[in-house]
Amino acid sequence: MIVLRLLAVFIVTALLTGCDDINTIKIDADALREDIKALKTDIKLLRGFLMQFPTPTECPAPGVPTTKICKYKLQVKRQIDGHKNYWAVTIPSEVVTKGKTDCDKVTKSHEDLKNYPCVDPANYKYWEYAVYIEGDVKVNDIKMFVNDPITNHLKVVKEV
Repeated sequence: MIVLRLLAVFIVTALLTGCDDINTIKIDADALREDIKALKTDIKLLRGFLMQFPTPTECPAPGVPTTKICKYKLQVKRQIDGHKNYWAVTIPSEVVTKGKTDCDKVTKSHEDLKNYPCVDPANYKYWEYAVYIEGDVKVNDIKMFVNDPITNHLKVVKEV
């Protein structure tokens, strides 16, 4: 894939510089290696930046207004002081670990994805989300929830 991109860069460069003969271009090998290295770094940074934004088919974080019906497996951390039915929840570590395992399987089985960065559970940031929960929950429960697109509340679906 990178070879095709580099070939495209050379072709576009030749067209933009107005060279009639591609053989007249003198290439400094060291400078080219540095440019390729910089291009690879830029691609990795861009991929990391774009991964921060959910694709249109993904569900947003728990509690974020959406018209989609989304299911979440969450761990209840604590009740938010002074707010009835508002709880701080997070993604359980077992979900992150399973995601890493599944990601590793997929990246090993597809050549195009071999450089795809899988989430490392050791470095994962366990954000807490403040959500309104309809149903019975208590601290440290791990349950499945579904969002209500009208009220943006989470409803308990079943025990895990």
